[in-house]
Amino acid sequence: MYRIYDAENNCWRNDMIVFDDGALGVLHDSLLHSYNVDVIYDESPYTVHYLTGIIDKNGLEIFEGDFCTCPNDTIGVVAFSSQIGAYCIFDDDNHLYYVLDDEGAGFTEVVGNVFDGVLR
Repeated sequence: MYRIYDAENNCWRNDMIVFDDGALGVLHDSLLHSYNVDVIYDESPYTVHYLTGIIDKNGLEIFEGDFCTCPNDTIGVVAFSSQIGAYCIFDDDNHLYYVLDDEGAGFTEVVGNVFDGVLR
């Protein structure tokens, strides 16, 4: 699962898909409950955030790019670390990171995302 942000129009898109090869497509309604798909070749205004598979303490799904609370009561951003091989919350202010897992998620809260800002 994923979500797509359109930086050109400053909005989340629910009419787009990601193909297996990473290309993006825009869905258009057609007749008889089918869709036409336009493949997008200029992906520059779009950002795809993938679901981490982890749920926060309030039952919200955590995506890449979410701002989450950290164990030390600061706020960090969620991203995948290829060096660690896991999603982490990166607390840049304190130069720390926390591996995002089911156990720690019970103390973690989504408080915004990189496009909408911190919402609390």
